[in-house]
Amino acid sequence: MDQDHMWAVVQKKSEQNCRNRAKLEDGLLHRVGSKPFRVISWEMGGKDGNPPSLETMYFETRKTKNKTLEEAAARKYDQITEVRRSQPSISTIDLIETCFEASRKVMSFVLVGR
Repeated sequence: MDQDHMWAVVQKKSEQNCRNRAKLEDGLLHRVGSKPFRVISWEMGGKDGNPPSLETMYFETRKTKNKTLEEAAARKYDQITEVRRSQPSISTIDLIETCFEASRKVMSFVLVGR
């Protein structure tokens, strides 16, 4: 494969990723850079058999440097915590089904990993 063709493939993928990110609601993007969520979950108790809840992972992966959430992320976090409060025995999968639209369910499942 020549270098020009390879660069064209990379450029096309980059442009598609840019369009996809533009479709996401502001504030709902995670802020952990390239660190995989599974590593974050592991560090937050998964290694001890006590993985973090969806609420905790959502907050920890979206907080700003001053440990606050942007408005859209705060609304989603409030929704997640309210559903959990009103239905304490709800499973994580059911919580995801309730709080996230269909296009985000796969992403949300990866967020928790259960």
